[in-house]
Amino acid sequence: MYGDAQAGDTAVRSGVEDMLRAYGRMKYLRPLYRTLSRSERWAGGRDLAVAIFKEAAPRYHAVARKMCAVDLGLAGGDEGQEEA
Repeated sequence: MYGDAQAGDTAVRSGVEDMLRAYGRMKYLRPLYRTLSRSERWAGGRDLAVAIFKEAAPRYHAVARKMCAVDLGLAGGDEGQEEA
């Protein structure tokens, strides 16, 4: 799937979105977020990546959340976390 996403194949876009929402493993998250956010062939890719991240981040492990936030240019990786 990752190779198709790199190529800008819009047929896999919904699969990428589903995977980002369903799996919290950094091994899969980081390449997908990077590809989606930097894609010139998927209009609004970065905005979509940030929106998915903010929705799914609370379910990710803290390290995965932090590293994906860095990849997306978000400060600190605290997006999606409620204040205590």
